[in-house]
Amino acid sequence: MPRLPLLNTAESVPAEARETYETIIRNRGAVTTPVALLMHAPGTALHSANLGAYFRFESGLALDLFELTIIVTAREFDCEFIWTAHAPLAVKEGVPEAVVDAIATRGGTEAFPERYRIVTDFLRAIVRDHNVPQPVFDAMRNEFGARVLTDITALAGFYLMLACALIANDMELPAGRPGFPERNRG
Repeated sequence: MPRLPLLNTAESVPAEARETYETIIRNRGAVTTPVALLMHAPGTALHSANLGAYFRFESGLALDLFELTIIVTAREFDCEFIWTAHAPLAVKEGVPEAVVDAIATRGGTEAFPERYRIVTDFLRAIVRDHNVPQPVFDAMRNEFGARVLTDITALAGFYLMLACALIANDMELPAGRPGFPERNRG
């Protein structure tokens, strides 16, 4: 049970947030869990939903890189809720299971296909190390260009924000979703 209630149904949304809720429903079809937590601040929820829609539908990021960015960010920030939602999607979009497994265990990237190694090293430098060495930045820019580099950087920041909302609210994993490998040992 999250610390704040999920505001994801018309009945749960207070009157002052109703217009925002209806706008998100019209644009996205649903108020997902992270946005349902942000609905306690309707402006934040609305702008977050719009930014999420931009990344997903308008940025032009290849779906494998989109999902890779999300899972690397979630793993490095220890947000199991996002990880468990997106790791299967990453595989579905073409990220090899071996890459997903290595990210799950924080393994090395040496055996990754080059594009996944470059993105993973770049995101780990941002989220884990808080410092992007010039060669890592240059590899990212040279492989993908400034626009993709910028969108991937911003997408990681967006998912860090969502992770903060989920972690602050102690959001539990839905039943049946396995968490990180180190937490699944029994």
